[in-house]
Amino acid sequence: MYLENDVDINTEIELLKGKTITIQKSVDGVKVAVSDLAEQTEGRFEVTDTAIEMEVKRATDAEDYLSSQIEFIAESFKGIL
Repeated sequence: MYLENDVDINTEIELLKGKTITIQKSVDGVKVAVSDLAEQTEGRFEVTDTAIEMEVKRATDAEDYLSSQIEFIAESFKGIL
């Protein structure tokens, strides 16, 4: 189920029972973000001509959360786990 919105012509948002997906497209790259409000989780993927970034997060309580990130940059690699 897709819902149309007026946020940005390059952004599509789907909302269903506390779950969202946002897709942003431009000549600079693509960014996809998904989240589940009930589970307090979110994930992000972004790609440009020079880098690829991925991250997932899960809230454990009001002050703390768990996160993993991987980032690929042209001619280098950086990982944070």
